[in-house]
Amino acid sequence: MTSTTTPVAAAMSPHVVGIAPNAPISVALRLMAHHRIRYLPVIDAERCLGVLHEPDLLWRAWASGDDGETVRALVRPPLCIESADTTPLVAAAARMAAEASDVALITDRGRIAGILTTADALRHLVLPDSPTTPDRKARSPQCPPTTPG
Repeated sequence: MTSTTTPVAAAMSPHVVGIAPNAPISVALRLMAHHRIRYLPVIDAERCLGVLHEPDLLWRAWASGDDGETVRALVRPPLCIESADTTPLVAAAARMAAEASDVALITDRGRIAGILTTADALRHLVLPDSPTTPDRKARSPQCPPTTPG
């Protein structure tokens, strides 16, 4: 399969972690840290209200402290892309770029089937033989040693 015909399903994560709109910001941050993710769909009675972005949560937590505020106030409208098996990854990535979105919810007949981040799309387009979901727990960020100058 070429990069122009690769479907979104090849790069998206089918494992979507969601949160209720009345959950406290602190719970959302712990959930993100536990699953090593940066985006959380906000689900209310099987309806997606939008997506939480990690920086929004961190800024609000830093600015206001833990005052029990719920995530509802920080929900961004979702970018939804239908048909993971038929939509080309390059088309989804182009739409994400055009709408300045770092994340898209992939839907199948209106129901969430997966989540696609810019990192997922880029990883698959640049390194097509890499696994869809990298082993995030095995990865440990390290800085190269500095040399005295």
